[in-house]
Amino acid sequence: MLRVPRPSPWRGAARRRRSPSPIAPLATLTALVVALLPAVAPDALARPLPQEGSPADGHAQVIAQGVAPLPAVPVAWRVIAADARPPGLAPVAERSLGFVVADVAPFVVTGEDGRQVRLAPGEGRFVAQGERHRRTGLPDQPVGYFGLELVVAPDASADYSLGDAALLYASDPFAAPPGRRDLDLVRDVLAPGETTGLPATAAPTLLVATEGRLRVERADGRRLTLTSGDAQALSGPLAITATGSAPASFVAAVIGPAVEAPAVSAPPPPVATGAISLAPYACPVGMRPETLDLGACAPAPDVMALQLFVPGSGANRRTSADATVADGVFTWDGLPFGEYVVQATDLAPGYDRYVIPGLGGLNAGTAPPQRGYTVSPNEGHLLSLDPAAPRPDLGVYAFRAAATPGPATLGLFLQTCPPGVVAAPDLRQAGCLPIDPFAVGFDVRLDADELPRPLTLADALATDAGGYLWEGLPYANYTLSVTLPPGYDGYALRSYRTDFSVTPLDDRTGYVFALDDALFAPGDLRRVNIDAYLLTE
Repeated sequence: MLRVPRPSPWRGAARRRRSPSPIAPLATLTALVVALLPAVAPDALARPLPQEGSPADGHAQVIAQGVAPLPAVPVAWRVIAADARPPGLAPVAERSLGFVVADVAPFVVTGEDGRQVRLAPGEGRFVAQGERHRRTGLPDQPVGYFGLELVVAPDASADYSLGDAALLYASDPFAAPPGRRDLDLVRDVLAPGETTGLPATAAPTLLVATEGRLRVERADGRRLTLTSGDAQALSGPLAITATGSAPASFVAAVIGPAVEAPAVSAPPPPVATGAISLAPYACPVGMRPETLDLGACAPAPDVMALQLFVPGSGANRRTSADATVADGVFTWDGLPFGEYVVQATDLAPGYDRYVIPGLGGLNAGTAPPQRGYTVSPNEGHLLSLDPAAPRPDLGVYAFRAAATPGPATLGLFLQTCPPGVVAAPDLRQAGCLPIDPFAVGFDVRLDADELPRPLTLADALATDAGGYLWEGLPYANYTLSVTLPPGYDGYALRSYRTDFSVTPLDDRTGYVFALDDALFAPGDLRRVNIDAYLLTE
């Protein structure tokens, strides 16, 4: 059962839901009390729901109803809290089967056909499975509301099904009665000590206490207490008594009899659609979402895999494989207008975050979108597709993980060779002598994807032997190029370890080599050296 802290446990829950995990259940189970108290009058529990009957007894009222086919798989009841956004921000979204109930302020439900229903506090509306509509609150602030929904069991608490709504209660799975069924939302207000009943049906009834204190008794004598904000799905006939000193109220979602009359299907109205285009970019080492420089990032269609879908229902899910790709841009056409979640489902090795500038995001309170998102089903950007912007064309930027200092050390020793010495596999006997690189204007550029920036001799430590050391290098593939001082025609880099290969690039602009764990034995200093030779004709 759900328990929302006082004050105002039923009203205002939608505004409290985003802390710290907006989809975490707020429900706490009230103790089920089997009390040795006088039993409720038998007739309060004896009323089954006949084919022609109503679930509302006495002065109770059915405040919303509809007919829907139920799935042939296990289902569950759930209670959610969400916000009807101000006009201009409220999305058209696909909804789950059940009922929507106004909280402390009215809001308007607008269907795709333009028909509107205004719900005042305490009023409810039936929602068909997959129905698309907009829920609009006050002009300058969101309005909280509640949903009592019947969903397939795996979706009851799933992030993709909840979207930005808060889960307040989820029942145990149960088998839905077959066929098309009458669904009713019953509301009643009881005076202190007054008792009413709900009939037995073919499935559990979702009972939510909206004010005061209620004692609920089942046919087998078991009792439990619900206070304002509690919810529970219960089977069989129920006797409900207001036990406090003030009136108590509740709403109950009831699955009723089968409906045999065939539905007359009208042709569906045309659905207006748009398109979403996304161009992936790869940003350089050292750049993070907070320091994004759009001009420094390069197009990279292979840097990530993408998907988009409707929040809450998961409908219209599209992946990179479903897109049309042209010039590195992924485009999904034929998307109904509404709000979509855009997510990266995979990033290339070495990348850890992505961002779409200008868009909000899921769970923005705990994961601000400007910091970028990881590959997680709970993270992603929100994009509204509407007639005002039917074909947004956006860039999505991937960022490299920050490099961590590695265990390897690279040494470089510079020598100058006599005129006429040419590059040979072994230059140790060529009469070359050590030389100070800074004295002659010699420098190098050491680069790797895992480094935050290229390194030069200024980043190295001088050794007593006349060499220079770069310490803490990560295992990676490196490129080393040279700035020749005046008076020299060329250079050669050599390693005299047979297991450490230093190879010239095909265009002769530098050398490449790899640092990896295979170069070092246990207890080794984890250092390799390169000899650099300056050559003249």
